[in-house]
Amino acid sequence: MFGQVASNDTLLLKKMNEQLEFADQFYKTNIDSALFYLEKIKPDILSYGDINLIAKTRLYESKFLLFKPNYKEVIEVLKPNIANRKKLDSFLLGKTYHNMAQAYRFLSRPDSAVSNHIIALKIFEKLNARKEIANTYLSLGVIYSKLGNTELKEDFYNKSLLYSSDTEITKKHSEFFATASEKPIEERSIEFSLDIVKMAEAQNDERLMTIAYADIKNEYLKLNNYNKALEYAQKELSLREKTKFNSAVSLTQYFIADIYNTQGKYSMAEKEFKIALQQASDSLKLNIFKKLKEIYVRSNNFKEALVMEGNYATLKDSIYLKNTESSIAEITEKYKNDLNQEQIKVLGVENELKENKIKNQQIGIWAGALVFLLFLVVGFLMYKNYKSKQELQYSQLNFRLLQTQLNPHFMFNALNSIGLQLKDKNATKHITSYSDLMRSILKGSNQDFVSLKEEISFIEKYLTIQQLVHHNAFTFKIFAQEDIDPHYIKIPAMLTQPFVENAIVHGVNTKENGFIEVAYELKEEKVIIFIKDNGSGFETIPDMGRKNLHQSMGTKITEERIKNYKKLHNFNIEMNTISEKNKGLVVEISFPLEYFKR
Repeated sequence: MFGQVASNDTLLLKKMNEQLEFADQFYKTNIDSALFYLEKIKPDILSYGDINLIAKTRLYESKFLLFKPNYKEVIEVLKPNIANRKKLDSFLLGKTYHNMAQAYRFLSRPDSAVSNHIIALKIFEKLNARKEIANTYLSLGVIYSKLGNTELKEDFYNKSLLYSSDTEITKKHSEFFATASEKPIEERSIEFSLDIVKMAEAQNDERLMTIAYADIKNEYLKLNNYNKALEYAQKELSLREKTKFNSAVSLTQYFIADIYNTQGKYSMAEKEFKIALQQASDSLKLNIFKKLKEIYVRSNNFKEALVMEGNYATLKDSIYLKNTESSIAEITEKYKNDLNQEQIKVLGVENELKENKIKNQQIGIWAGALVFLLFLVVGFLMYKNYKSKQELQYSQLNFRLLQTQLNPHFMFNALNSIGLQLKDKNATKHITSYSDLMRSILKGSNQDFVSLKEEISFIEKYLTIQQLVHHNAFTFKIFAQEDIDPHYIKIPAMLTQPFVENAIVHGVNTKENGFIEVAYELKEEKVIIFIKDNGSGFETIPDMGRKNLHQSMGTKITEERIKNYKKLHNFNIEMNTISEKNKGLVVEISFPLEYFKR
């Protein structure tokens, strides 16, 4: 009876292993089908309860996910194998570390990838698993190739070849590396990748061929051999579509389009860029819009060029706003979590105090000490809570400033004024300037400090657009003291703009021959900014100039920001105004001279 049970158990185990091998057959043609079938058989495997069979199932799943590609999920799938490493079959454990290393490599974490490969290598060496040793050395060579370490790369490639079962390739590489110094590194990489193609063809592994073609095309591009780069890019694309290895189809399509563009075949480049656009990530779409704009400008198709510029600006601003919203949400969530943790800690301390009081009522001195400790803890937690609120308030304040800068009335007038010139040759230039200004506003709203050069550039763009909106009713001048190095001096982001806006709206807006001057000077280890206008001004009495300054929403928010710079960065900003009726207004802003690290 026992022998019959054991026999049935062996047959069941054999059947489940066959099902895993069957899932692996799907992997060679369609990843989604392989994963679907694996999910279907997984419940039976888990209920069977064999730890090595379960580990093997996770290995197959990680293998499929690597080509999906879902690299973070690969790591999560394999973590239980690592947790059970003492009970696991050595070969399965080595493969687990190898696949984990592959996931870390694709996630651009080379340190983690190398450490996992080394563990796998030690296991395979104990088992004398030559094929796995060769593959692990090959993977290490690829990692160090990406890191630009030629010496280690070639060392690992050589070791991989020593364990390769293909003696013909081993012999060829021995000869090749003996004369390697006579050839450029790109040619050596191409020869090595071509040998990998031969290995892949022998094993009928089209996915490995795809990866090798991708490496070859990149090396030919480095050699400026565009025809060969194009040839292997098209081979790579064909195999990706055939094997459903779609993770980088849009990148390969972009590569092909960019080669056509470099060769001056603009119509073919345009066609390929548009195909790549269909599956491209947001970051790749930005590059495609930029390339298409250049093609349309080159062919004098300014209408389409303007469309591409608009697409580029819209997508870039959308990405930035998503990041900004995500950042605010993250800070808000952090504040809530910190608050909850603090409340839990306070409750824990209170409970501990109560228990100690019950147990030690006769020892008053200990009870007093615990009360004192409680006050210290609560005080510390309240301080942390205060800091979290300050960070949240500052992020919200920056967001309000962003909303203020994106004034709908100003945006409408600017676009309307530019729209009236669409038949003019300067229309595209104005729209591009407006787009640049909006991106500068979005960038500045998420930074505490920018360089003085960036601030001057921003104010110049802002005044230029305002000139357009106000039909050139005023002129302006911006200058910096000669001994100022604007590239490295720190200035609070968008500090000057609200006062420049104030000079336009309440200074020169209704005046003929209006004039605004913005000057940046150094004095006694301080940066001084002067914003001057020749508007109507107002009468002042001593120490009242600042109070008489028009309080727009922008200047109110700026005053709040000045207080926060003092609290968060210990950065003192001082402001003063000087004015006489009918003689204009001067706003003086000063702050400590500090530099970005070079």
